Amino acid sequence: VSTVVKQQAATTAPTGIMQVIVTAASDPRVDVAKMKELTDLRRQMRMEEAEEAFKGALAEAQREMRPVEADANNPSTHSKYATLYAVDKALRPIYSKHGLSISFDTADCPLEHHTRVIAYVERGLFTRPYQYDVAIDAKGPRGNDVMNKTHAGGSALSYAKRYLLLMIFNVTIGDPGRSLDDDGNAAGGQ
Repeated sequence: VSTVVKQQAATTAPTGIMQVIVTAASDPRVDVAKMKELTDLRRQMRMEEAEEAFKGALAEAQREMRPVEADANNPSTHSKYATLYAVDKALRPIYSKHGLSISFDTADCPLEHHTRVIAYVERGLFTRPYQYDVAIDAKGPRGNDVMNKTHAGGSALSYAKRYLLLMIFNVTIGDPGRSLDDDGNAAGGQ
């Protein structure tokens, strides 16, 4: 690369790197390998900018998010939980507003009778994957069959998607009938 092109690259803002590439392309002294280096540098700079924008959008979305209200009861465990519908309804409008999108996929899991659910969180050029390995279990708390294998697989997917969404945004599940913070009384038996 010529000295002029190097000086231009050193003093050009990231958004002006394309002009440096155009200038270098018109210089007969610049070879193809050097051009590749310049385009790779531009790609790397764009990816770093995209990652920073992703992190900013994620932080802004998290600032707006509150605990998701538990909307269902589990009679087997005598507990309340938030359905995937409730989690999605509470979080999607906020993360979408900040330009984040989420898609899910599955992959082979090294754990027997488990599936790996992957969430791809994207903003612009940047994608961050998150994963959760969840058991596919058709048995109830007493060890008896409570669903077929297909139902168990769907249940595992729903469970993993719900908990991935909560983990990605660091959101908890709240029960409107109880205080979210009881100063440890529940743990202390009070």
